[in-house]
Amino acid sequence: MDIQFFESNARRQDSSLRVAVDRIHNKLQHLQSEKQLIQLVTELLCELSESRHVLAFKLSFDDQRTPYFERIAAAESTALSTQPLPCTQHLAINTRTKPLYKAYVANCPTVLHEAELLTEIHPHGEENQQAMMLPVHDVEKPIAMFMLFDAKSPYHINQIVRYIPLFNALNHVRRLLKASPINAHKLTKLEQSFKQNYSLLETLSPNPILILKKDLSIARINPSLEALLGFDNSQLVNEHISKIIPEHHKHQHKLRIALSFQHIGQANKQHITINTAESVPLNLSCSIVKIMEAGEVRILILMLDQHDDHSVQQRYELELARFKALSELVPIGILQTDENWHTRYVNNKWLETLGVERQDVNKLNWTQLFSTEQAESILANLYESLNCHQTFEFEGSIFTNYEKELWIHFEARPLFDMQGNLSGFIASIVDTLFIIILKNV
Repeated sequence: MDIQFFESNARRQDSSLRVAVDRIHNKLQHLQSEKQLIQLVTELLCELSESRHVLAFKLSFDDQRTPYFERIAAAESTALSTQPLPCTQHLAINTRTKPLYKAYVANCPTVLHEAELLTEIHPHGEENQQAMMLPVHDVEKPIAMFMLFDAKSPYHINQIVRYIPLFNALNHVRRLLKASPINAHKLTKLEQSFKQNYSLLETLSPNPILILKKDLSIARINPSLEALLGFDNSQLVNEHISKIIPEHHKHQHKLRIALSFQHIGQANKQHITINTAESVPLNLSCSIVKIMEAGEVRILILMLDQHDDHSVQQRYELELARFKALSELVPIGILQTDENWHTRYVNNKWLETLGVERQDVNKLNWTQLFSTEQAESILANLYESLNCHQTFEFEGSIFTNYEKELWIHFEARPLFDMQGNLSGFIASIVDTLFIIILKNV
């Protein structure tokens, strides 16, 4: 399978879109209904498209089973902010609006120019020269129709491509909201469990990792950096970065200057000098990346010690061996790929869960864990998420080599090389029945 088929440079570089997608996932704990979710997406579309008004409709039926469009969300953008609006208007399906109904059902984005139709849709439609209609479907079922009005630049039908990650996030969070209380609770617990697992993988990383807050205070360091510097994590948390990377000019730290020109997910390679606990300077090459973590901007610094290349390589190999050994103790399947998605490493738990041999997951053969009907959609969404520097999750049933049906949770996170380029991903797989049994022990 050629993953270049899914490449989209525009979406990968759209930092504002990535922030919007993060906001949807981060609001999950606070959303009480699908209507609140639609309102959030409406406001985000208003900001992203620079439209003055965005409305959201869904198809409803009256007592006589006559279809009409019910307005379920609205937002207005001003010079200061984006504000929600009351939802009182409904849109009858008549001769003028019937093309909208057909496009909505067929999931066909449309740019509108007809003045009478615009007036029918929006109270101030006569002021608009054009509008854009973006229907959103989940599989084959229509969910909502977003109507964008009065943008600073003309609408174009190809703009729908830009919002695909936003609508994917809408569908994902919507499914979680529609889950039963028991399933929603299970998914929340499962998400916490996987965050803990990935925290463990960060802890086991053979590369020194430094996480900073937006104000350049230290959020945490991993054990590899502790060993390199001789500092304990508790000695550095909440301290300013200048404690270990000197600040030559007050309020002009080189990291602050570099990051001021950097977007979320964009990597910046630098050479830095960092001081150990004994005040010994070390020359390091590092990749600096702005990330989102729990809704907050964080700065991830991935380091490579260059003061002694031979000893660094030895330490790297030892830490890598340690990582592989400890990954065999984790009760989840782990698979790591290279930039072509070819299998680089897989632990025994992955093979055991799926009932396969190591040669069965060589190169791209690991993708066979998804059925033929699922594979194209899942892998396309996986590619989209990774290239937006996002975590991808899938929960559903699969069949093992022994024709045994399993309900599994699959999660993948992007990996980056020293230049900050996407270099593959690390994925985990777990039989959700195992988690339920484990909780009840």
